[in-house]
Amino acid sequence: MQNPPKERFKRLFKRPYFLLLSKILGDFLLKQYLVFGPESKLKIAPTAVVGNALFNTTSGNITIEDDVFFGQNVSCLTGTHDYRKFGQERRLSHVDGRDILIKKGVWVASNVTIIGPCNIGENSVIGACCLIYKDVPPNTICFSGNSPTIKELKQQV
Repeated sequence: MQNPPKERFKRLFKRPYFLLLSKILGDFLLKQYLVFGPESKLKIAPTAVVGNALFNTTSGNITIEDDVFFGQNVSCLTGTHDYRKFGQERRLSHVDGRDILIKKGVWVASNVTIIGPCNIGENSVIGACCLIYKDVPPNTICFSGNSPTIKELKQQV
């Protein structure tokens, strides 16, 4: 009697070569960012860690400074369209000047969406699942789309 498909898949996933391949592919996919738009508009400092982020550079520049680190699935979006247009004309229209600047030492937690134009100040922390569409002051913690300062961060001596 043949094994049901569920049992065959269980056996396949336990094989050493499959485990190795899934580890390699999983690590690769979690460490590769995606750029939609001109890659020349994206500047990432060598000490920044952005993981599997999505960068949309169609309507502005994105700059990530030193010692910035991202959680998983962060999106930095400069792209926008003229909502007053319709059909293909809307899709092809882009608005420029929607730059995003993430300053030195910022931590952007997982599943955050940053919509330009905005600047995120030095050493700030952006909580998981936030929608950021305004400037965030330096040395603050932000947990909401309205970018309120929940707490000012002070460096411990």
